[in-house]
Amino acid sequence: MRRGVRIQPYVPSDLFQKLHACAAVRSETVTAVIVAALREYLERDEVEDALLVRRLDGVTQAIGQLQRDVDTLAAGFGRFVRVSFFAIPENLGDQAIRRAETLYSSFLERVHEQLRDGVKFTGLVWRARGKVAHPPVNPAPGMGSREGEKQP
Repeated sequence: MRRGVRIQPYVPSDLFQKLHACAAVRSETVTAVIVAALREYLERDEVEDALLVRRLDGVTQAIGQLQRDVDTLAAGFGRFVRVSFFAIPENLGDQAIRRAETLYSSFLERVHEQLRDGVKFTGLVWRARGKVAHPPVNPAPGMGSREGEKQP
């Protein structure tokens, strides 16, 4: 070993005895065991940083997927509202209001069925456009099938 810097840390006597026993079992010097332990301890954060970067990359991809889904839903909803306003007559009678409430109730039931079956609106939109929607790289629990398809 190259010339090092001398340090004199104070450790509990039981730890000191374990250190000497460890060095003896490995046929190493106490200094070599301490240096190896310090290196491992200090470099541990570098490994955690790499893991953190990988996890953040997965989160970034999931956020991109969510952004695409929100954009698709916003565009679809905006188009739906615009077309709905064209169909509203100026004077609504009681019969028209009841019919609208019945249609709305049917709409909600159909949306509930699709959500229960795992069908996503964004998947239907992208599939209708001829593009295959892919699931996120690290799907959250409960996710994992392609969008617009039923989940098991």
